Amino acid sequence: AIPRVLIGPDVWGRGVEMPVVGLGTGTSAWGDDAQVAAVVEAWLRLGGRSIDTALEYRNLRGVGTGLASALSRGSLSRSDIFVTSKIPVRAMGYGTTREATEQLLKELGLPYVDLLLVHWPGASSKSDNEETPGCVLADGSWAACRLETWAALEEAFVEGRARAIGVSNFEPQHLEELLQHQVTHFPRVNQIE
Repeated sequence: AIPRVLIGPDVWGRGVEMPVVGLGTGTSAWGDDAQVAAVVEAWLRLGGRSIDTALEYRNLRGVGTGLASALSRGSLSRSDIFVTSKIPVRAMGYGTTREATEQLLKELGLPYVDLLLVHWPGASSKSDNEETPGCVLADGSWAACRLETWAALEEAFVEGRARAIGVSNFEPQHLEELLQHQVTHFPRVNQIE
């Protein structure tokens, strides 16, 4: 079995354990949804239990199809599989993050993800071609976006739409910003690319 690490309690106080090895789906080389589904199914058949995806990868339907197929065989339950997904830069802001969360859950065909992350703290070399969200201030500051986005993730956590919440590619000053604003739930993970 793949070892797991405790990343914190869920909203009901139960421990959330994340497998230390996972399948990253952030490559366009896989092709269409059928190929993505086949890779996910093969990963789970080989004993993998963690899958990392994101709206930006444009493969959520394929991941969801692979998960549904593996679960339909009856040898795995939803609680056996750890699914991570991410909110893209273009969806930062309170309302757009809430919408993106619903979209990714719908495309995955899941009632919840195990870990929901903010993909980037703002514009980056990976996302400079993205549409700038409305929460970016006139001076170019992304602080309001990060805080609004985090508030929406906290709600997803409290509602049980995400068992744990975190960030991705945040630098120390971005994490300090959350601390200074006394968020209710601090990020459990900072996934670094």
